Amino acid sequence: MPGLEFSPRLCRGQNQFFTKCIPSIYRVRGDIDALYWVTKAIELSAVMDRRPAKWDLMAQQIEGLTFALSIDALAQHYQYPTQLLGFSHSKDVAMFFATCAYDDESETYRPLESVSATLYTVDFRELILQRGGRGDFMPLGLEPLPRPEAQRTPVVRLGTDENLNDMPWVRRSDIDITPGLSHRYFEMFDGGKAYRVHRKR
Repeated sequence: MPGLEFSPRLCRGQNQFFTKCIPSIYRVRGDIDALYWVTKAIELSAVMDRRPAKWDLMAQQIEGLTFALSIDALAQHYQYPTQLLGFSHSKDVAMFFATCAYDDESETYRPLESVSATLYTVDFRELILQRGGRGDFMPLGLEPLPRPEAQRTPVVRLGTDENLNDMPWVRRSDIDITPGLSHRYFEMFDGGKAYRVHRKR
């Protein structure tokens, strides 16, 4: 389980505010792209079924409890569009994503000079009460692939008609980004290379 599993705070940082804050699968344009990613998720599931580490993990028990494996959760960490939105137990990690932008061409982050960013803060208790029983909230950590274990990030599954901005368990605040602030977080996480910071969705 993630080390800060029971932290009372979850955060999500974005360097742009969207009136509809929705998971990546709902941002996919066109039926062909949607079909492609559904097929890729099926392929990932088939690959995991042949991975010995998966079966080793699933065979373990802790006080009678067994491990669950979510293909969506794994797909999320490897840049597949999914129904999941990622959060962090660390406000510093959220601030990194709020103050630094990812460049697809160079596959690197850069600190932003001037922008109004968005920081979401989750009422963890309300989130668990409203979403936990439905299986929509997933704390990620011990997985048979390396990236989820490194990030240890919780995710929330949203439906087709749900918008993060409308959720009663989240509070949004705007942050005016300055060069000093963005460079501080850029350096704190070594430009995105530091432990527990990977590109998120």
